[in-house]
Amino acid sequence: MSDNELPLERKQEEEGYRLLYDVMKHLTTISTGTLVILVSFLTKVFSQPEWVYLIPVVMVSFLISIVSSLFSMLYISDAIQKVEMNENTKTYAQNSYLVAGGSFIMGIIMLIVFATKNLI
Repeated sequence: MSDNELPLERKQEEEGYRLLYDVMKHLTTISTGTLVILVSFLTKVFSQPEWVYLIPVVMVSFLISIVSSLFSMLYISDAIQKVEMNENTKTYAQNSYLVAGGSFIMGIIMLIVFATKNLI
């Protein structure tokens, strides 16, 4: 079945998945970049940081975000490839998306708290 033969609803759903895939791709890039910058800051900027217990929380949050984003991208690419959408694939993609977004937000918040405590 060619792309022109697909019903409008299916095309819209597929486009939504493609956009979500792009969001996950950007989230993975931002999380990875943040980890690299964090490690650089820790070694160069903060000689004796306070509240160091936040660092593992931040790093784990971003790692969870990266892994969840990758799983979400796998599920989404699988859903786009199939003509019939599988409900399990949709559920897994949505759950991965929520975990990735939630852990990213948690990591950003903890990073802001850490930076605020150490820079002020």
